[in-house]
Amino acid sequence: MITFLGMSFLLYTNFHQLQFTIILLYLCLEGMHQIIHEKRNWLGAFLIGLGVIAKIGPIVFLPYLIYRGHFKGFLWTAFSICVLVALPTIVLEGGRGSELWIGWASHLNPLSDLNVFDMNNEKNHGLSAWLSTLFIEGIGHSKANREVSRHIADLSPDSVKIIILMARISLATMVLYFLRSLTFKKAQNDQYRFREISFLLLAIPLLFPQQRSYNFLFVMPAAAYLAYQLVFYKPIKKSFRIKWILFFIAMLILNLELLLGEFRPYYWHFKTLIYATFILLFLLVIMSPSTEGRAQSLD
Repeated sequence: MITFLGMSFLLYTNFHQLQFTIILLYLCLEGMHQIIHEKRNWLGAFLIGLGVIAKIGPIVFLPYLIYRGHFKGFLWTAFSICVLVALPTIVLEGGRGSELWIGWASHLNPLSDLNVFDMNNEKNHGLSAWLSTLFIEGIGHSKANREVSRHIADLSPDSVKIIILMARISLATMVLYFLRSLTFKKAQNDQYRFREISFLLLAIPLLFPQQRSYNFLFVMPAAAYLAYQLVFYKPIKKSFRIKWILFFIAMLILNLELLLGEFRPYYWHFKTLIYATFILLFLLVIMSPSTEGRAQSLD
């Protein structure tokens, strides 16, 4: 299901970058599976550690492992990350490894203007890039800047920094809504667990800077969960049809570059992937396994 929903990304993103994102998504999902289901903490931790070193986003799983009481998985993951960070320093001579990690860390500084406004490239998406375009006129290098205005108000850079920070904090704290249980307790069942992990993956391209369109492949597990709920559960509410419509709109927006690729500069200009992700996030919030009806009989 995840592969089917994400196939269109193959047609309008850099293939090598897409391959890297698919591998990264696999490392996250397989790593969590090995820790939670197979009890192979060392293997799952190594896979997630590789993901963190390759792209910082999978680090969101560390606090989740603690909250859900997977302490061995957390410790093994932290250990794997430390080993993988130290490895280049040991292998490379003349302090080259340390220089590489210092440069890597500087790009992750959440307080630098590069990462706060995140508009050094018109192809960047995410909360920071989206909010910057809404509240700072003319920011970025979009070819459509001269034709269509996208900002709704002119604010000072310091004010926009505060808005971006509050938006990131609000999104990060939303994980408490999905967990909704005491600390150190396991999820109720696999559906609840997959919903929680889907939210964490969906949050990665929103929270972190320098996110391109191929990084939004991380929303596919959430889309797969929603599709499962919509297809295999009988509706018990009048809003069921509305949910189907919203889901269709979200998937349509995600595939606009495939369907109408000639308008790609405008999709980058208005950050349309953000709106599709917000729709999926809204559906993910309101469609929990306990409220979506009873399963259809497979007889």
